[in-house]
Amino acid sequence: MSAIKHTRVPPPIPAKPGYVSIVKALYNYTARSPEELSFEEGEILYVTDDAKYKDWYLATTNKNRTGGLVPKNYVEESTEKLANALHDAAKRGNIEFLQQSLANKASVIGLDKAGNTPFHWACYSGDMDCVKLLLPLSLSIINQKNNVGDTPMHVASWKNHAEVVQILIENGADKRIRNEDNKTPLDLTHDPAVRSFLEDKVIFSNYKQRKTQQGEDGNDDNDDSD
Repeated sequence: MSAIKHTRVPPPIPAKPGYVSIVKALYNYTARSPEELSFEEGEILYVTDDAKYKDWYLATTNKNRTGGLVPKNYVEESTEKLANALHDAAKRGNIEFLQQSLANKASVIGLDKAGNTPFHWACYSGDMDCVKLLLPLSLSIINQKNNVGDTPMHVASWKNHAEVVQILIENGADKRIRNEDNKTPLDLTHDPAVRSFLEDKVIFSNYKQRKTQQGEDGNDDNDDSD
């Protein structure tokens, strides 16, 4: 699709973003100044200010998380307000968008329609930057269940994110909680590394060694003789 001519000089980037909404690019656009953002047709853009200037959005993309100015006539006219900006950022592993949403006072304990917290989605994505950013803010809800009874530990185990499972255990997450299907996190993974963190291993080496010696030396002194 051919590009629309656009010759206006962009205004300065606002110092602080506003609320976050989502739009889709209608055309390819190549930035014409350091303040602008390049993007491709069909790409999703996260708009953080759509009201300060008449003809421009301030937005980021998954490819360019630093952000820049976007001409409004290059994106779809209708925008969908993101009710759960933190959830979306955590799900996509978009650390800059996550930081931006936190700066805009997005709720860490808010739930989406499925009952997931942003921390559920961070554990789902497996992005450790997002997990580590949200973890200190989510310790009080580290064992929060969603609508099907899954905790962040369930989600991380199901997605086989061993590093996430490890940091959850280190921060007091309960690995024995069962979901609505009566499954623990261990029941949801086939990854050896994840299983090693979740299994309760008992070391019997000393016991086995003692029993071997008893077998070689005869009956244990404490055994009753016939």
